[in-house]
Amino acid sequence: MGSDSSLFSVETTAAAVQEHDELTATSFPSSSCSPPPPQQRWSHLKTLRTAMIVFPLFFIANFSYNVSLAHTSVTSNTIISTTSSLWTFLFSTCRGLEAFAWTKMGGLLLSMGGTVLVGVADRSEGGDDTLGGDVICLFAAVMYGVYTTALRVLVPDDSSVSFQLLFGYIGLLCLLLLLPPTLLLLATHTFPSIFDGMTVSVLGFIVLNGLADNVLSDYLWARSIVLTSPTVATVGLSLTIPLAFFSDAAMGKLRGGWEEIVGALAVAAGFGLVSWKEKGQVEQQDDQEEGRKALGGLREWERGINEEEEEEEEEEEIKVGL
Repeated sequence: MGSDSSLFSVETTAAAVQEHDELTATSFPSSSCSPPPPQQRWSHLKTLRTAMIVFPLFFIANFSYNVSLAHTSVTSNTIISTTSSLWTFLFSTCRGLEAFAWTKMGGLLLSMGGTVLVGVADRSEGGDDTLGGDVICLFAAVMYGVYTTALRVLVPDDSSVSFQLLFGYIGLLCLLLLLPPTLLLLATHTFPSIFDGMTVSVLGFIVLNGLADNVLSDYLWARSIVLTSPTVATVGLSLTIPLAFFSDAAMGKLRGGWEEIVGALAVAAGFGLVSWKEKGQVEQQDDQEEGRKALGGLREWERGINEEEEEEEEEEEIKVGL
């Protein structure tokens, strides 16, 4: 008798465990709990196509800015160039990459005001201050906003693309498409020879500047655009002002007045304000995404329960019919 009751209890426990496993498998499918598949890396062809779109924007922005340096004063160039962060914010907002927030706009204006204050305080003029040069500089600021926004749209995440390969293709396109017309202009003496006064030391500094100021900085900036947002990355470029200020102070070469101090602090505060607001928006988006996933899992669980109840009702109807 005791053995029969023990056998009955074992069978009952086994049936209960099997029923629980079936309920769990029905209510929470394994596909909903499995992690998302890793994103595939871009092929060379897709990377080249993206480079072909980014390349003209990249070249026009840099070329127009360098041209404006010869036709505007340092002060005008500094002030007008600061509007690139504002253009980037407007383009990103219109494209839906960022949400408009007055806090972020206040940080932008604070950073721009600090840059303008430093530029006005620096009276060492260079170049001819002309209306045409100011227009070219403004055009360069707009193109920097277009380039930054386009890069964020074309490269939505950092894990799927190799930025080394992307900028390698951009450099290759610049070489293949721009070297022939440059050589033609030099051969026809349209521009003065770029090799006048060229020495080994000058060539070395040019190569070093190209690697550090162009290659490395553009690569890091492009990655920061994707990892943060176009606005945060663009405003972050203004941090060169407080960094240069503290660098001069550390080396004992600080000669600025209160304008430089207030301007450097305003730039740093503006960047902090924009970054803080961006972080809050990202955390809010993550919470909403987790809420949507949890709601989807709950609905899936309820669907499984309903399906199981329907199956039990069908089985009862079959038994009654028999």
